[in-house]
Amino acid sequence: MRRERLALLSIAIAAAFLFAGSAQAQKPMDLSGLWVRDDGGVVRFSQDAQKVRAVHVELAVPIRDVFGFRPGDDHMAGILEGRTLRGKMYVHLPVERKSRCPEQWARLTDIELTVSEDGNTIEGRWEWHQVRDKDCSITRREWQPRRYARLQSTPTAGPGHLSVVARGSHLMPLRLALILDASLKVLPLPVAEATLRFEMPEDKAIEALNRWAGRPLPISASAWNGGDLGLRLSGAAAAVRAACGKLGGERIEEGEARAFWSGIREHTDPFFRTEMPLWRLSVPSATPPLALQGAQMIEWGGALRWLATNADARTVREAARRAGGHATLFRGGDKSAGVFQPLEPGLAKIHCRLKASFDPEGIFNRGRMYSDF
Repeated sequence: MRRERLALLSIAIAAAFLFAGSAQAQKPMDLSGLWVRDDGGVVRFSQDAQKVRAVHVELAVPIRDVFGFRPGDDHMAGILEGRTLRGKMYVHLPVERKSRCPEQWARLTDIELTVSEDGNTIEGRWEWHQVRDKDCSITRREWQPRRYARLQSTPTAGPGHLSVVARGSHLMPLRLALILDASLKVLPLPVAEATLRFEMPEDKAIEALNRWAGRPLPISASAWNGGDLGLRLSGAAAAVRAACGKLGGERIEEGEARAFWSGIREHTDPFFRTEMPLWRLSVPSATPPLALQGAQMIEWGGALRWLATNADARTVREAARRAGGHATLFRGGDKSAGVFQPLEPGLAKIHCRLKASFDPEGIFNRGRMYSDF
């Protein structure tokens, strides 16, 4: 009898351990807390078993100003199964289109995410919709990448160097710098603004931008991509109106224009949503089209060329050098070749001497631009 009781007790203990291990294995990952979005915004995740909900805490400028989200608004909700999170994300059309498309302005779209094994990063995709102005119908659907990193500020030791680390993801390092003198120039907002759109190939756009730059036109911004040239005019109402009459083109509705320029400024435009390395080329404004593979966007009247390409660093930098400019690896890619354009030997020596004169102890931004100083 005693042996039977001991056997039953052993079976019960083993079953308890098995049940506890199984329950622990089935327990969903805890995503509660603050997370940084890939656009720089911050959201707070809350979790009830497998149900996950996120709300906005801090908003990137275009998400706040263009699309009208506010802190505390819902961001997404979904179900977590293992490391897969599927659900719906809340999206808005630009605020200016709210009156024209009241039913479609705020809507839900699909989102599919995967949590990393350590539970500190979430990556996946969400479905972006293009909505027609006339009838507010969806004309195009496209999956866009989405990424989150768990937020946890952690100072790390090091001379002149403070890193902010989101668990599982290294964010932009904060470098020590010394400002001796600063001056601020404050300009009033323009009285009037207008954005014009022109259909023209790259070479014609570069020629037109340089021609217009030599005329008394109130041009405040320009951007060419994929056969479309956008031109922003800012200034006195009479000057903007006169320039529109001289240049022609298609005038863009104010809300759409604001969203377009904000997307370029904040790099939320579809052009910048790429997994390819992104290069920033600074060249003379009249430089003809660069014969480089990949997609390009032209800003600053032709002087700034954004290039999304898988071409190697040598090819990109040589093209910029031949044009009399330089190329910087702005995002992604293999950084072993350096982020900035290598300096000529003579210029590199001058930089080293200047650095040694102003910072003999090597405290400020060591290795930030070049490994030699």
